[in-house]
Amino acid sequence: MAGRTHGGPGRADAPRASGRRAPRSRGRRGQGGAAPVRLTARGALLAVVLILTAAALIGSLLRTVVAPSTLIGVVFVAVSLAGVLLVRRRDVIWMAVTPPLTCFVALLLAETLLALPTGAFAQALAIGMGTRLAELAPWLFGGTALALALACFRGLPDNIRELREDLSGRAVRRYASRPEE
Repeated sequence: MAGRTHGGPGRADAPRASGRRAPRSRGRRGQGGAAPVRLTARGALLAVVLILTAAALIGSLLRTVVAPSTLIGVVFVAVSLAGVLLVRRRDVIWMAVTPPLTCFVALLLAETLLALPTGAFAQALAIGMGTRLAELAPWLFGGTALALALACFRGLPDNIRELREDLSGRAVRRYASRPEE
């Protein structure tokens, strides 16, 4: 019986004669194709920040060819929608509401890098951030609205319901454990 696992000899992860386990199938059950790529919320948000920072820096370099706000706005909408599509279903709530914050962080990083060589760092940073955020406002509103609409089809209402239940359960447990005054 050496080499057998609890599942019997037919399991995909049963040890081979060499002692190594057989690789598990990555596809969906009943389908021959590979499983779709799914990111965690943290991974997707990090990717959004990095991509938007790169877009802001590239936009500042190509300002004679294309308006930086247009480039950043198009990239913001694209990565917001891609983020909602590529995250795990339970993480949809985070990708639906955090892209504007990630855009702010990306712009802050990019404008900080662009303001470093100037003589008046604080003034250049304040003017750069104010200008970029004002130019990007329509893109931020539109991209967030599209991401929320798409997230509704990916299970956002269920995520909100689960979050509400978790929060109300914690509140009940917290008050139940307090001694009576």
